[in-house]
Amino acid sequence: MLKDQLIKWCESNDFSIRQSKQKQAKKKSLKKEDYKDLMGMNKPVYRRSRGRSFHQR
Repeated sequence: MLKDQLIKWCESNDFSIRQSKQKQAKKKSLKKEDYKDLMGMNKPVYRRSRGRSFHQR
């Protein structure tokens, strides 16, 4: 009821109500290095050799 009265008053007095728009978050694009890091390509690789000890490859 009060909202309707406010709308009528705004129309008659050329007064506009500004409605706040929700800001959309920008989509961040990933670089090649980021994708490689997510996939684990930059991790050190270890393997077992004689005597069951680990060596970096």
